[in-house]
Amino acid sequence: MRNFIGVSLISICLLAVYAAPCSHCKRDPLCVSQCAYDLLVKANSNAAIRESYLLLAHAWLWGKLYEGIPKAIEKVIQNSTSKDSLYYHALLILANFHQAQERGDSAIFWYEQVASQAKGYPWLNAFSYLSLASLYANSSLNQAAQAALQAMQILNQHPEPILIALTQNTLAYIAASQRDYTRALSLQQEAKETIDTIRTESPFLLLSPLQETRMAITANLGSLYLEIGKTAEAEALYKPLLKKAQEEKDSLTIAQAVLGLAQVALLKKKSSEALQLLESHHYLESRLTPSLLKEWNYTLAQVYLSQNRHAQAIKLYENLLEKVENSSKHVAAFRTAQWQILAGMEQQQAEISHLKESRRRERTLYGISLTLWALALIILSYTLYQNRKRSREQLKFQQIILNQSEELRQKNYQLSQMNHELAEV
Repeated sequence: MRNFIGVSLISICLLAVYAAPCSHCKRDPLCVSQCAYDLLVKANSNAAIRESYLLLAHAWLWGKLYEGIPKAIEKVIQNSTSKDSLYYHALLILANFHQAQERGDSAIFWYEQVASQAKGYPWLNAFSYLSLASLYANSSLNQAAQAALQAMQILNQHPEPILIALTQNTLAYIAASQRDYTRALSLQQEAKETIDTIRTESPFLLLSPLQETRMAITANLGSLYLEIGKTAEAEALYKPLLKKAQEEKDSLTIAQAVLGLAQVALLKKKSSEALQLLESHHYLESRLTPSLLKEWNYTLAQVYLSQNRHAQAIKLYENLLEKVENSSKHVAAFRTAQWQILAGMEQQQAEISHLKESRRRERTLYGISLTLWALALIILSYTLYQNRKRSREQLKFQQIILNQSEELRQKNYQLSQMNHELAEV
C-alpha cells in the first residue's frame, strides 16, 4: 500500500470529555475554543478546570494552533492529583501534538508512557499502542506489528468497533509493507467490513467522524488493490469514494481518491486523463500531509515521464529532494535544540544537586555545632548545679560547726559554774 491512512492521519481520541462544547460547535476549532474558555471561567472545581483545558487543547489541535497546546496540557497535568483518565488523555494530546509537528521521537515517548501506565483504561491503552504502530511503521515493521497486535489483544477483551477497524487497517499496511499481500488484502477487507457495520457516531466527543474514518479505510483498500494490480476493483472503489468525499469536503480522502484514479489511468495508458485529474485538484496540495504530498508529486512525475516531458519530471523530483532535505534539516535542528535544552537541564540539575549537597553539609555542621553547644550548656548547668550544691552543703556544715561550738561554749560555761560552786564548798 503506497498510501497509508491510519492513526497518523486520522486524529482520534478515546475519552469523552465531561466538559462539552455547545451543540453548534461540532469540530469547529473557534467555536470549541470559545466554549472551552466559557467553561473555564465557570469552572468551580479542580476536575472542571482540567476538563476545560483539555477541551481547549483539542480545539487548538484541530485548528493547528500548536503554540498553546503544551501550556494547556501543563495546566491539566499540574492540576492532576492522580494519574486518572484525564491525565492520560492529556498525554495522548501531547503525543498527538508532537506527531503533528513531525517530532516522531517525542510522540513515541509520550505514547509509550500511556501504553506502559494506563492499564486501567483499555481504550486509551489500545489507542496508544495503535499510535505507536503507526509511528514504528516508518522505521521498524516488527515493532509496528507487535504494537498493533498488542492493541488488538486489548480490543478483543474490550471491543470498540472503530478502533478494531483502524487496527485491522494498520495490520494490513504492515503486511503489505512486508509484501504479504494475501494477508494484507484479507485484513484490509476486514477493516472495511468492520467500519461498514457501524451505523452511529461514537459517543466519544473527540473521535473522528465516522464517515471520515470509513472513507479513509476505503481509500486504503483501493490503494492496496492498485498495489497488487487489481485496477478494476480499485477504480470501482475510488469513483464513488471521490464523489462522497467531495460531498463531505474531506480534502485528504479527495486527494486519496484522485491519486488512486490517476494511478488507474496511468496503468491503462491514459496519461492525459491522469494529468487532468491531478491538475484539476492542484489546490489540494497545500492541505496534504508530507507523505501524501510526496505520493502526489511522484504520481505527477510519472505522468510527465509517460508523456516524455522529462524536464518537468526532473524539476518535480528536484522539488521533492529539496523538501526532503528541508524536512531533515528541520528535524536535525529540533533535535539539536532538544539536546541543548536537555544539556541545560542536566547542568541545572547538577548545580541544584551541588547546592543541595552544600546545604546538607551546612545542616550537618549546624547540627553538630548545636549538639556541642547543647552539650556545653548541659555541662555548664551541671557544674553550676554541683557548685551550688557544694555551697549549700558547705553552709550547712558551717552552721553545724557553729551550733556545736555554741553548745560546747555553753557546756564549758556550765562546767565553770559547777567548778566555782565546788570550790566554795
